[in-house]
Amino acid sequence: AIYTQFLNTRGGIESDLTVTRLGGEHFWVITGSGFIANDLARIQMYADGDVSIRDITQEYACLALWGPKARGVLQKVTSSDVSNEAHPYLTTKPIDINGARVLAQRVSYAGELGWELYIPNHRAAMVWD
Repeated sequence: AIYTQFLNTRGGIESDLTVTRLGGEHFWVITGSGFIANDLARIQMYADGDVSIRDITQEYACLALWGPKARGVLQKVTSSDVSNEAHPYLTTKPIDINGARVLAQRVSYAGELGWELYIPNHRAAMVWD
């Protein structure tokens, strides 16, 4: 994953986003919730005809797990290895939590260790519990 920005013509930041390559030509783009419509329009404006873009915002819940005990809390609910060696900063991996397949992105905007857990909506309550 990379953390980057959309810039305007003066070099000012319009929005920030995280881009993750999930496969050869399959990307996951996360933008701030207040900028979804603008960022989607910007991406679509520059995409050529060979690119397919799908807004899946309403299909996923995001659970942010941040803080000095985040790794320990996450490790208690998954059999996946979430050590620094197995899941370093700015990596994204599928993990299982309480029977749900979750996309775990090791990222934090709080200055602490953390993950954003992207969960299909129909499985979000299972993960929360």
